[in-house]
Amino acid sequence: MMWRRTTIHCLIVALIGIAPTFAGNNAARDKCLDARNNPDQTIQNCTPIIDGATEKAAEKFAAYFRRARAQFAKQDWDNSIADYNSAIQLLPDVAEAYNERGAAYDRKGDRERAISDYSTAIRIGPGNALAYGNRGLAHYKNEAYDLAIADFDEAIRLDPQYSVAYNGRGVAYSKKGDHRKAIADFTEAIRLKGFYANAYNNRGIAHANIGNFTQAIADLKIAVQIEDNPKFYNELAWTYFRAGQARDGLPYADRAVRLNPSYANAYDTRGSIYEALGEHASAIVDFKKALSLDSSIASSAAALARLAQNDPASVTFSDVVRFVQQQGWRINLGDICTKMGLPQSGDDCFFQQLSVQETEGRSDPRGLNVPTVSNTSPPYVLIYHFSPLVGEFFVVSPDGVLMRAFVRFKGTDYSRVSNEDVSEEFNKDLAYWTKNFFRLKKGLEAERSGQK
Repeated sequence: MMWRRTTIHCLIVALIGIAPTFAGNNAARDKCLDARNNPDQTIQNCTPIIDGATEKAAEKFAAYFRRARAQFAKQDWDNSIADYNSAIQLLPDVAEAYNERGAAYDRKGDRERAISDYSTAIRIGPGNALAYGNRGLAHYKNEAYDLAIADFDEAIRLDPQYSVAYNGRGVAYSKKGDHRKAIADFTEAIRLKGFYANAYNNRGIAHANIGNFTQAIADLKIAVQIEDNPKFYNELAWTYFRAGQARDGLPYADRAVRLNPSYANAYDTRGSIYEALGEHASAIVDFKKALSLDSSIASSAAALARLAQNDPASVTFSDVVRFVQQQGWRINLGDICTKMGLPQSGDDCFFQQLSVQETEGRSDPRGLNVPTVSNTSPPYVLIYHFSPLVGEFFVVSPDGVLMRAFVRFKGTDYSRVSNEDVSEEFNKDLAYWTKNFFRLKKGLEAERSGQK
């Protein structure tokens, strides 16, 4: 029943440090408040100082800096970066400005620039623990776990009370499979910070990964008591499932779905629980919902494969399309694509591929049947069937409607034919794949791994 599933560790680094202050007690300047108070009010109050002609460079810098924070708080990364740029032009040697601009780049998804800014902040202020912590987070997101650990090590050396760095180093250790070191770091983070929901959640995951489900469940329950977070509820439900207590996990999976109806992993978890409880109809609904929200969840696709063996009628051709997309195989059809007028990529036409070579004992002597899925939107399926004398290509919409058909007879090129002329053969192929697709999954896995 168990399959590999990606566990998400929650890692939140405090990106913002101490804001610069204005000289004197000018009331207008005092109204340029820190972004944590009221971002919109901060933007309104800081803008006149930025636009003023008589302000000193240090005062303009402080106004740009605070307005950048306000934009950051509003998740307006582009305007936040623009204000940090202006602040840095005025005073180019303030480490905090680079650190916080790096955070904005990080949130925007530009990790290369984020790491560059964090590195500049460290060069200007080598004692900046926050910049080391932020760069460690960026390395972690890049899956450079050793670099992340090195940065978290330095952040902790500079600030032994930096609880977030312990949590960050813990998740990096977890990704490397060193769950006991991870547990030690999460424990220290909790000791330093107290009610630290992320650290409790992460420690629970680590305990589950070494089979200590009793402690894992205890930690995860504390996490959901501290923070009503759908990810934490999902982890608790999944840990109950892993511990063989699926029914106990069901209320927590329900809670995760209610808190975030667009959370694909929560449907995957609840579907797994329903399957374990024998409630297959509910499981199928949840697995399909998970895939409709995130087509990359392989565990939901694999679950539908299992359930389809007992209930083939539950499988639609759209499920076949989705599952083929999951496989990630690609083939080069070369000039065949050109002759068929299919979308090109450079000189070639590429498709994600599922390929199953039928061998002795096959139930249907139809030669080689291969469905592929286009990379276009909306996608279409290309089913092709080779025999010594005839080759057939059927371009099919995800709902199973024949769009175009091509036939090659021995010694000839592919030619387009009317749908009516091949409807009988097409319907046979369509029925074949709808019925047998999931049954052939093991053959696919064996072929992909090089087994005979």
